Amino acid sequence: MLDYLIYIGRFQPFHIGHKKTIDYALTQAQNVIVCIGSDNLHRSVKNPFTVVERVAMISACYDNRWRDKSIKQDLSSRISFMPIGDYPGNDAAWITEVQRRVSIYLRGSPLKNPKVGILAFNPGETDVVASWFPDWIPITVEGRLGTVNATEIRNQYFRSVPIISEFLPFEVRDWLKEFATSKEFAYLLGEADYLTAYEREWGKGPFVTTDAVVEQSGSVLLVRRRDPPFKGALALPGGFLNPKETLLECVLRELKEETNIADQYGEIPKGKLLGFLHGSKVFDDPDRDPRARVITHAYHFQLPQKPERFTVKGGDDAASAHWVPLAEIRPQDMMGDHWFILQNFLGPLP
Repeated sequence: MLDYLIYIGRFQPFHIGHKKTIDYALTQAQNVIVCIGSDNLHRSVKNPFTVVERVAMISACYDNRWRDKSIKQDLSSRISFMPIGDYPGNDAAWITEVQRRVSIYLRGSPLKNPKVGILAFNPGETDVVASWFPDWIPITVEGRLGTVNATEIRNQYFRSVPIISEFLPFEVRDWLKEFATSKEFAYLLGEADYLTAYEREWGKGPFVTTDAVVEQSGSVLLVRRRDPPFKGALALPGGFLNPKETLLECVLRELKEETNIADQYGEIPKGKLLGFLHGSKVFDDPDRDPRARVITHAYHFQLPQKPERFTVKGGDDAASAHWVPLAEIRPQDMMGDHWFILQNFLGPLP
C-alpha cells in the first residue's frame, strides 16, 4: 500500500465519477492528496466554484459519518487538499507547481521516505504522467470517469430553475441546492445567460481584439468591467477590432476610451503613447474567452517612472480605471487569461 496517492482534478462540480476515483485511491494508499486545479482563475461559468467551495463539497462526502472499518479511522482524516493553479500553454510551470506544493506538504510527513503515487487515467495517460512526475509511481485507473460529464452538469445547473444532476453524491446535491440561493449563483446565472445570448447573436468567431499592458512606477493600469463576461472583474484595457482600423489603432483607441489616460498636459496624443510601446504578443488559446474564439494582440507600454503617475478615469464599457500596485494583483480577481498576459510581459508576479 502506498503512503500517499495524488489525484489531480478540477471537480467543477464534484460528481460520482470523482467520488468513485477517490474511493479507489483510498484502497491503494493510506493518504490521498486531492490537488484542486484552476485555483488562480476568476469565478466563471466554466470554473464556478472556488477551491474552498470544492473542498466543502468533497469533505461533505467523507465526513465523520463515514468510517474506514478496516483501520477504525474517519475517511476524512485520510484526505488532504491542495490548490493548484493553471498555466495555459506552459506545462513546465504547472508541473513545477505540482511538484513544489507536494514537496512542501511531504516535509511535514512523519515518514522518512514515503512511498508516493499519482493517479493516471487509462494506459495512454500513464506514460505521460510518468514522464512528468518520474519520482512518483503511476497508478492507472481504467475507464476515466465513465460517461459522467461535468460540463453537462453545469449546463443543467445554471438555469433560472436549476436542474441538479442525479450523477452527484447526495451531499453535493444538497450543497448545490443551498448554493442556488446565493448571490454568487445569481452572478453566474447572469454570466451564463449572457454567453448564451452572445453566441446566438454573434456566433462562435473567430474574432480579433487588442489589449494594453500599461505599467508605470511599479503599478499596472487595469479597468473594472461593467458588463459580462466577468462582470466586476479587473481586466486589461482593450476591445474588439473595428473593420477599418489597424491593430495599433485599435489598442490606442481602446486604451484612451476606457481609461482617459492623461499627463500634466492633458489627454496624451496617440503618437506620444506609441513612443512608450515596448513589445507585443499574440494570445490565441482556443479556450481563452468564454464568449467565442477570440484572438487578442497584447501591447506592452512602459510609461516614464515618476512619483506622480498619469491620471486615469474609467470610460466606455469600463466601470472604472485604476493603477494597481503589482504586489496587490490577485489572479482570482482578473478576467480570463489577463493575469497570464501580464506575467508574459512583466515576469512572475507575487
